[in-house]
Amino acid sequence: MLKTGQQIGQYLIVGRIGEGRLGDVYQVRDAGLGISAALKVLDVETGVREALVQQVHQQSTVQHPNLAPFTDVLEIGGQLGLVTELIDGPTLELWLASYQPTLDETLALFRGIVCGLGHAHAHGHVHQNLRPGNIMLSLGDDWMIPKITDLGLAEALGPVATGQGSRGVAPNYTAPELIHHPQEIDRRA
Repeated sequence: MLKTGQQIGQYLIVGRIGEGRLGDVYQVRDAGLGISAALKVLDVETGVREALVQQVHQQSTVQHPNLAPFTDVLEIGGQLGLVTELIDGPTLELWLASYQPTLDETLALFRGIVCGLGHAHAHGHVHQNLRPGNIMLSLGDDWMIPKITDLGLAEALGPVATGQGSRGVAPNYTAPELIHHPQEIDRRA
């Protein structure tokens, strides 16, 4: 576990903000740019680490208002750190548990998610683990922007995240073909 005030490369640890399926998430401050970001620390095997680094580099240039791509990769004492945009709101999963959206809000969310996914697909990226917990909401007084997170993570983790291993898979949101034929995955899954 990282400590508040600890320096990791150009990033200063501000505090731990959560725990995901694959590791802890921290708020960090980029010392050079002076901006806040999120750091996801994953404990993964060496072969998987190399695939993740390659995947992050491939998708880091995919820019869209409804995507929160990883922007940097760090080595942290044998673990892998993935830096991404810090989003100020809850996950779609948490938000829906405490709020009943209007039809207009639902359509706006759906439109944003579909636009983000469409952009990712147009650039050759398939999420493979899209679920309400991987969609963060940036909320304002009269607006909300859904941001798809963890793009490329399931693809790089392979069987670990696609149903042949229990880490990272969300069975209630996983397409059956993703479980039964993971080698044949395309954007329709």
